[in-house]
Amino acid sequence: MYSHEAISEAKKSETDGKDRRIAPSMRDGVASRIATSQQIFEQIWNVFISILREDILSDGDAVVVSEADLDEIYGEPQSIRSIAQGAANRVKERSLDPHEMRTLRVALMRQLLINASLQACLNRQRRDVAIFDQNECRPSRCDSAPLRMELGLHCQETEFLRAKVVNGLRGLVQVLERVLDQLPNDDSLECAVHDALQGLWDAIWSDEDVDLIAMQLLYADSMYAALPQALGEASSLLSRQGIDPAGLETCLRPYTWLYGDRDGRPHDTDAHTERLIVALEKGVRANYQRDLAEIAEGHPASDIFRKLADRLDTTHPEAVTSSSQLLAELEVSGLCADERVRALMLRIGVFGFHYLKIEFRQNAAMFTEVVDSIIPPGLIAGTLGPGRPSRYAQLSTAERVELLSQLHGRKGQHQDMPEELWRRFWDDNGQAFHDKAAHYQGRDYIDIYNVDREHIRVLNALNTLNTLKLLKRYSDRITIHGIAEAGSIDEPLALLFLLAAAGHRNGVDIALQPEDLAGAEAMLQQIEDLYANPVYREHLELRGRRQFITFGPSDTGKQGGKAMHIANMQIAKRHRAIAGRFGIEVVPSIVIGYEHARSNGPIAENLERFDAFTGRDVRYMLSGILEMRSHLLTPVMAHQCLRDLLLASAMRRSPFGIAKPSRGAGPDDVSRVDWIAIVRLYKQRFFEHPVLPALLRGIARFDIVRANSKSTRPPSRAFDLQDLESRPDAIRAIPWTRALMLSGVRHELIGAGLLAVRDVGELQDLYRADATFRGYVKNIAYAAARTRIELAWRTLTGSLPEWCEVVALANSLRSSDMEDPRQLLASIHVEYVQAKRFVYKAQYGLEAARPEDLTAEQLLSAWPVLAEEVAWKEREIDRYIPLLVATKREAQNFTKAAIQEIYSGFVLSANTDLYFYAADEPDAPRQESKARQPEHGDHPRHHSLRAAV
Repeated sequence: MYSHEAISEAKKSETDGKDRRIAPSMRDGVASRIATSQQIFEQIWNVFISILREDILSDGDAVVVSEADLDEIYGEPQSIRSIAQGAANRVKERSLDPHEMRTLRVALMRQLLINASLQACLNRQRRDVAIFDQNECRPSRCDSAPLRMELGLHCQETEFLRAKVVNGLRGLVQVLERVLDQLPNDDSLECAVHDALQGLWDAIWSDEDVDLIAMQLLYADSMYAALPQALGEASSLLSRQGIDPAGLETCLRPYTWLYGDRDGRPHDTDAHTERLIVALEKGVRANYQRDLAEIAEGHPASDIFRKLADRLDTTHPEAVTSSSQLLAELEVSGLCADERVRALMLRIGVFGFHYLKIEFRQNAAMFTEVVDSIIPPGLIAGTLGPGRPSRYAQLSTAERVELLSQLHGRKGQHQDMPEELWRRFWDDNGQAFHDKAAHYQGRDYIDIYNVDREHIRVLNALNTLNTLKLLKRYSDRITIHGIAEAGSIDEPLALLFLLAAAGHRNGVDIALQPEDLAGAEAMLQQIEDLYANPVYREHLELRGRRQFITFGPSDTGKQGGKAMHIANMQIAKRHRAIAGRFGIEVVPSIVIGYEHARSNGPIAENLERFDAFTGRDVRYMLSGILEMRSHLLTPVMAHQCLRDLLLASAMRRSPFGIAKPSRGAGPDDVSRVDWIAIVRLYKQRFFEHPVLPALLRGIARFDIVRANSKSTRPPSRAFDLQDLESRPDAIRAIPWTRALMLSGVRHELIGAGLLAVRDVGELQDLYRADATFRGYVKNIAYAAARTRIELAWRTLTGSLPEWCEVVALANSLRSSDMEDPRQLLASIHVEYVQAKRFVYKAQYGLEAARPEDLTAEQLLSAWPVLAEEVAWKEREIDRYIPLLVATKREAQNFTKAAIQEIYSGFVLSANTDLYFYAADEPDAPRQESKARQPEHGDHPRHHSLRAAV
């Protein structure tokens, strides 16, 4: 049984939370958006209550759910009285515990229905779009070809919902999309709503693990189904504005990191990757077979399509072996005029037989370790001369570069040294390795790591070489290998050396991925030397003179706050300028994560700010489950997402905002805000502070997110950690962010206080003139509005101190303090208040008299739709606060399943605000996307695109 105090407080919080409403003045002009969602929610909630009543009455072991419990814990639906009536005589009675599993899952269901209602309404809003006036829509390059984009679909990150629940949510949103277009008295839709709700409720009670490959196929299928119609609509919109859509059909390609991202994941093996490769090819071939069979129905040339469908079976004696062969046979058939055939050919051209390409990624430290294992000490002295360290790992960067350049060799030189060195290494270590492998058979990698590091070093070398050989076997679908935590130019040369040792010399493009400020700055300082290196220059020449650089969310979320995201945008522009001097095209690989300090936003806006529109290619990764659900959950959403991406690629500019240069930058496009200084402050006051481990032990909910030593990441690969909190640098980004969020802390706002001391007039001018700065203000306003600082204090000490005590504790914090976590939390509390002060000054042009008293309503006043949604979500979170505190102080009273339900429900309402990325101007005029004749003498006008890409 759970704490009665927690139960009572949950009821009181819900009652108090009903008063946390947006003022009526805030509703002007925006009520229709959130109000419609709320109306939809109320309707489906009442339907669900009827399902719950039937569930209770049919379950002899069910607890009686009273009207009072539903009213105070779940809300105020209209049809709850009937649940209690007669229930006591029909079910097995026992003492009521409102927080048993049924109650927790009803609360989770409530959060799912709220999100489904919001998503369905937002999908309808995005359905009709318009584009800029053609005079403001010209491509920014002389070459007007569309931007080529590889879109990443990634389902690896930890999911807090089961796969069946996600599928159930998908079905419900699809039905709600239809409800919003329904005719009056459509009984079939009422039945569909009931069935979808029943399916989702049943899924919540199912016991099953997340099938990552199945989820990956679900989203790939969404993109597959939506592509032809999205291309057709985008092309039509562009043509009507005088923009040539030529080339649009070849500008989009999908890829994934699933089972290719080995960074700190020793349990992801080549066998996992090959299973994914097989599943993807089987899935896309099955799609082609289905499409061919559908085309064949009633077609005069049905035999041609049926035979082709049969030959897509890999066991057929005349099986089609490549997508190019399939395309060629369709082209020579003379049947390409059929619209369905053209749609199939479009899909074949985009998805091939691989469906999704797979990008590999490994940590830079792993390459250094493996090269250190392979290269014998004597060879170092023989190559570089005497007086150098005997081990590769001990060499300086310059010495490593010189050694690898000589051992790798170039065209016309001796080039078999890397393979020879691998053969010698394996001859010396292979037998001992097999003997130890037999001894350790059945034991886990981490268990062995903790007792025999030398064996692990040989295993790492073998796994690395085997993986690079896998890349060679599947070179048609694995074309990029990333280097995580890249910070030195010897690391890409080490990868080239190992590729050569595996017989795959220059076989893939290399993506550099610095993941903190130090790595990003070090790479910028050294990148010219890398481009000048003859071995690397030859590699770039062979690979098309393109350098991939990944700007990922881990540094943004953990090690730099929101400011690091913006600093990355500036760093991307500097990389493009440097590479241009060497005739090299930088391809930014932008990794976007909802849970990495809100390091996302409208996709086209991010492309613009990372300077992607000035190049030929870009890669854009939707990194994680939340991104996938927000863009591709239903066919309607997938269609809208792809249509808007295609529009942005063709226009080569963001369809949002004003298509004019920002006045927020100074000479030479230098920002008037030192974003890197904010990052340094974040690190100084938070991430690198010596008391942070103690604070994490006090408030961070790694217990709830199930983070442990297996959740660590390089450089430490600290799998022997007993105290996870002692190594903040080793904790992976998603568990890190969720663990803090569950304590009420939104750490991305730390550092914003540096801007709070700037002149009011200067901040307001920046806010009005600079779109990037305005976006930062919005992010900080959102983070502050959703911060629950009282929850953090209650988790740590049991109560919220007075403001004067907070200030005193913060002032007593010193950089050498390592014992009292209250001081660091007080410092974060002060930083939170300073962030609110900064937002108020930027928006209102005034100094707040008492910034600690600023409300979420005031902070989000510039974004009223978002404010409405946040207010709704925050009222929902109230019910979880006492439970979260209780799970910290009375953990023994909660089962693992109960904690999972609390976790899932809280994260749904704390972390997915759909209108954060919607257009800011709710009443802007719109133009329907479908071609229609003007009515009543109206003439079509050209407006800006309002779909939230």
